[in-house]
Amino acid sequence: MATIRITRYEIEQNLLPAVCVFTGEPTTDTVRHLFRWMPHWVPFVLLGSTLLLMFFRMVFAGVGMDPPCIAYALPGLGMVFGTVGLAGRKAFVIDLPLVSRESLHWFWPRAFETVGGMTCIAALILGSTNSDAINGLKSDFDYGLMAERAGAVGFVAVGIVAYFWRGKTLRALEITDTDMILAGVHPNFVAALQEEWAKEIERRKSRTAAHREWREEREEGRRARRVPQRTEEASTPESDLDVEKFLLQCAADELEEAPPGPETRGSPQGPPAP
Repeated sequence: MATIRITRYEIEQNLLPAVCVFTGEPTTDTVRHLFRWMPHWVPFVLLGSTLLLMFFRMVFAGVGMDPPCIAYALPGLGMVFGTVGLAGRKAFVIDLPLVSRESLHWFWPRAFETVGGMTCIAALILGSTNSDAINGLKSDFDYGLMAERAGAVGFVAVGIVAYFWRGKTLRALEITDTDMILAGVHPNFVAALQEEWAKEIERRKSRTAAHREWREEREEGRRARRVPQRTEEASTPESDLDVEKFLLQCAADELEEAPPGPETRGSPQGPPAP
């Protein structure tokens, strides 16, 4: 099985191929699943703290002594760190292409974890509350203490089996705000997704080229509209100069053609001599 990174862009753009993510078979069926992820050290810290607390209780109860403060301080500190790590849990919802017979892909591991874990926890609680050694009683066979030990061992066994069982299913190795690393993916799905990405890249290139051509045509159109305007603006001063020359010539012609005034017909005669 392979590991692949799936982004939210691929989900929004419907780039996931019609290939079963687990079996690699062509399919049009999809299954919506909620993947959860937390830092890998959190389950081990919580499990180790719980088992350490139970170990101290059983050991000191077997010798008839009360556990010291250190027996509670170390597991308590581990539980505090584990609880802080739980705050970093993240979720990722995705519609995965999955064949119909694999619709219960995640059901049985979860059912095993839930039933087995609850049974072991119940044995731990009943054993710790009904143990003769813890209650200060003496008996040949302490059923409560044995139930508590069986619950602790069973809890570890359930955790180990669930860990390896989950390793054979589709699981999230890391989840961020933009993508998810999915493990347990069939190689056919990986190859089909790479082909879809190659097609998407070609579509992007064609859209980019078409957009570039459109911009070039728009710029050419703008330049073509600007050239006549500049020519007209450049010829305007010459046209105005021609008009002024024409008006001056017309005024000169009018002065030449005008009849002579009284001052040009002869000198005026003075008054008669007395």
